[in-house]
Amino acid sequence: MFIFNSEDYLTIRGKDDIEKAAGHSFLFPTIMLTGLPLENYKHEDVAKLVWDYFPKQNLESLYYNVTVLPLQRRAFVHFPDWTSCGKFLRDHITNAVPVKISNCMLSVHFILEQMNPESSEEKMYKTLMKLSNAGVPEEESLEERLLCVEISETSVDVFKAVMEIVASIATFVNFLPLANRICVEMADSSGVTQVVEKYNTYSPNSFKMSTVKHFET
Repeated sequence: MFIFNSEDYLTIRGKDDIEKAAGHSFLFPTIMLTGLPLENYKHEDVAKLVWDYFPKQNLESLYYNVTVLPLQRRAFVHFPDWTSCGKFLRDHITNAVPVKISNCMLSVHFILEQMNPESSEEKMYKTLMKLSNAGVPEEESLEERLLCVEISETSVDVFKAVMEIVASIATFVNFLPLANRICVEMADSSGVTQVVEKYNTYSPNSFKMSTVKHFET
């Protein structure tokens, strides 16, 4: 469960809420989208909702400015400035631009505290695990112990299958499923190497899950 109290965010329902949000001068204004489908959508589907509001549309923005937590059915979007964030909110309220994935209408909330996008996998993993009340990862050699499994579609079955594969090869400490990848904290760096090398010996059909792209450090 993601730890956020009601006083930590402002649900955007009208123009008055946008004006209240505008009073917070954060470096990276952040919104939270809730009510996502549990599965069968892609990270890019969420990114498309906000992509036009980003002046720089690159891989870093896609990975770190848009963070999707499928099991919690929510996503965080870190806008580069208030101008872009405010335009998104005004389009949502004033122009009635729907914010939805598949047939799920999403709720839009403005985060009332500074949340910066992280610049690396290990920093992002540490921050989200802490906020998810899943424990604070050991910083020692975390960069070397973090395994990244890239996936093309969100699915609980894929999450389970990937973790069963990882557990059958080496010991892991914890994991964080995202919409486009699964971050797995291995017990030691050798476990990362073992999993990557073992995965490379399999044929894609042996996984029975075409949504898994590859395992990487």
